[in-house]
Amino acid sequence: MCIRDSPKRFWKSSQPFILSHHPECDFYRDHYVEFRGLKLCIGCFFGVIPAFITFLFLIFSSLWISIGEITASMVTISFLILGVLFSIFKRKSKIIKILSKIFLAHGLVFLILTHYYYISAIYLKSNVLRIVTTVSLYIFLLQIYYAIRFISDYNTCKRCNQFQQYPLCDGLRNLIIRLEKEGFLEIREEEG
Repeated sequence: MCIRDSPKRFWKSSQPFILSHHPECDFYRDHYVEFRGLKLCIGCFFGVIPAFITFLFLIFSSLWISIGEITASMVTISFLILGVLFSIFKRKSKIIKILSKIFLAHGLVFLILTHYYYISAIYLKSNVLRIVTTVSLYIFLLQIYYAIRFISDYNTCKRCNQFQQYPLCDGLRNLIIRLEKEGFLEIREEEG
């Protein structure tokens, strides 16, 4: 069965993974929070979504332009430094982890806006080129983030004694079995 044929059924079958998108095991328990029975990814619900809303607000309000390049640069650097510092100590508590996501995501938004409104304006007069370089910077930084994230997640899973059973380890088994039962995927035994 294809997801587009029955998106509601897929959504229901994929819970709580669809909102937390982390395995339900001890290694990933600190990657999501529970709120009213929902498991929510810390990075998405405290970092990405609020940062995107902030991005839209700053673009449509022109606030980032009005604060000036020095203030914008100071805010950007402060958020990025705080994000990195909180990331170093994020294993200490969920609150510190949440703060790291908030500061890093907003720091990235501020960096992108500062690049577009102030840095690229110095050397590029064409708005099209400014947009292209800003989007390129964003994609480049996102790829670095995803590479670091992939390595981190891989190393986390590798430490688990069920690593060889992936994706049928305890953290994903229930999800995989539900999706197979609903016809969204098929489990095949590997030969050899």
